[in-house]
Amino acid sequence: MLKTLLQHRKEGVHGCACGCLCETDRERRTDRERERERKRASPESNMGLSDIIGEGPFVKSDGTEVSLEDVASNKVVLLYFSAHWCPPCRQFTPILAEWYRTAKEAGKEVELIFVSSDRDSDGFKGYLEHMPWPAIPFAKQAERSSAGAAFSVRGIPALIVVNSSGELITKDGRSELASDPDSCFDKWAKAQ
Repeated sequence: MLKTLLQHRKEGVHGCACGCLCETDRERRTDRERERERKRASPESNMGLSDIIGEGPFVKSDGTEVSLEDVASNKVVLLYFSAHWCPPCRQFTPILAEWYRTAKEAGKEVELIFVSSDRDSDGFKGYLEHMPWPAIPFAKQAERSSAGAAFSVRGIPALIVVNSSGELITKDGRSELASDPDSCFDKWAKAQ
């Protein structure tokens, strides 16, 4: 039995003193290690930022344009999937806007891109007026759809956090920002 136990440990399998195989190294890993492995194995990990949100330019409510290069010059990029007709979105947008302004004023290297689920351009334009960040233009339906598909977005509001290369940091940005607005950026910036 001892020989079996030593052989299993050599192979990375751990068990209790009686020689049974209660757990493997794979089961002992932390949640963080599992998440890192999942990220590396996921299809979105092989996509660049331009594959996810398009080549730009992105538009702001005042008509100014933001280039993909400007977006990618930030450590953290947030993709905000939302629509004007969605009550939870309308509740979260002012919270996100206040956080965004505060982060920018503090010099945080963050950019946010609005990915609209609006049904018409008037709804899109009206909703964008409440946002201090750029958006994928409403006319670019293919880019908006591919951004949602890249992360399997099934409901809104959703806040996906990626790094400047488009690699996923978290799909749960909304709840992380809501629960810890003061330090979520630092957590995301370290995760890249």
